[in-house]
Amino acid sequence: MKVKHLIATGILAIAAIGAGYYAYSNFLYPPLVTTSIANLAPVSEAVYGTGTVEPERWAKVVPLQRRRLVELCKCEGQVVKSGQILGRQDDAEERSALEQMEINSGQLERDLSRAEKERDKSDAARTEYEQRWTKLEEAKSRIAAQKVRLDSLLLRAPLDGMVLRRDGEVGEIAGPTDVLFWVGPPAPMQVVAEINEEEINRIAAGQTPLGVWAPSTINAIVVVDGAAESAALVNAVMTVTEVKTSLLASADLRCDDGQIASGTSTDAVVVAATGRGPQCRFGGPISDFGWVVARAAREALDSGIRRWMAEHP
Repeated sequence: MKVKHLIATGILAIAAIGAGYYAYSNFLYPPLVTTSIANLAPVSEAVYGTGTVEPERWAKVVPLQRRRLVELCKCEGQVVKSGQILGRQDDAEERSALEQMEINSGQLERDLSRAEKERDKSDAARTEYEQRWTKLEEAKSRIAAQKVRLDSLLLRAPLDGMVLRRDGEVGEIAGPTDVLFWVGPPAPMQVVAEINEEEINRIAAGQTPLGVWAPSTINAIVVVDGAAESAALVNAVMTVTEVKTSLLASADLRCDDGQIASGTSTDAVVVAATGRGPQCRFGGPISDFGWVVARAAREALDSGIRRWMAEHP
């Protein structure tokens, strides 16, 4: 009996020791903690800023004129090609004018064809033929200018990529200050941050904060050898402004806030006439007077903007 009692007591003692060790290992034993030494660091030299994540290469799509929107694609998140039409502004008036021009051009072609058959019969017939040929060429130039004006009312993708965002709705009136589409390849991305000016001098060598340079003032003076009425001169100022805004948008020049530069609030536009020569009643892009002004302004401003961009990369 004593031997059996001792064996039982030994078994119970072993079981109690095992249970105690298990409890200590899993419940009572304190966890291991890794420690490190804290050192003082020059945290005052850190530069802080808030920024947005955006593609490295992208562009905004804005209308060149203030018109009502009649078409807008529902293409947000879709891949588009450069030149693809994304929307259209109201162009009913321009299309009607183009139709009348084409009808008039057709009549001028028929008149020229009849005059061509008679031009060798007399000097008067030859003079009449030359006059009709000149009128036809002028009509063709006006048609070409009107087609350019119609094309300016189309909103096209400026580059291959994805429509990252779309604003605006059909029926709304939008102008050069309204961004309707953001287009660009979705990758690679970058962070554009705004840095406190007081902290810029603490940026280490080799680190440059991303910034956007601001366009300068563009002043235009146009002198035409003609007798233009006051209304034509005022209209011609609008024509020069449209040309300038179109060129700035094509060059993707931007203001400090990221908007497409137009400069119409700071620029001076002067259109003068000598007062001699043919009478000019209108100064819009489709008129003879306005077409000459627009062509001269585009040639001068385009070279000036390109030269300025080359000097300020």
